[in-house]
Amino acid sequence: MSRNLLEAQLTTTAARQRLAKGVHWRSIDADVHLGYRKGVRGGRWLVRWRIGASYRQEVLGSTDDFIHADGAHCLSFHQASSKAREVVAQRRADAVAGVEIGLHPVPKTPS
Repeated sequence: MSRNLLEAQLTTTAARQRLAKGVHWRSIDADVHLGYRKGVRGGRWLVRWRIGASYRQEVLGSTDDFIHADGAHCLSFHQASSKAREVVAQRRADAVAGVEIGLHPVPKTPS
């Protein structure tokens, strides 16, 4: 049985500073969550998405807690949200392409 997601306030640096150390999640789509892992010297953005009954997870980059966001390695909340959606869309497309290019056995037809 699934649990309800406790939404963390991640949108601003000030809000993230008030969070306890650890990982905090916020839903950005129906089955996609943006995560923030708070550390001693800033944090990291994460994305997780549902595949069947489990989740896949990837690191997106550093947060803009102490340095200005550059859009590539250091991301603001909005940049991280956009990148999370892009990563999930790409991983899902890769999974579909994997099926189409024959990574799974194809049943033989009788001759």
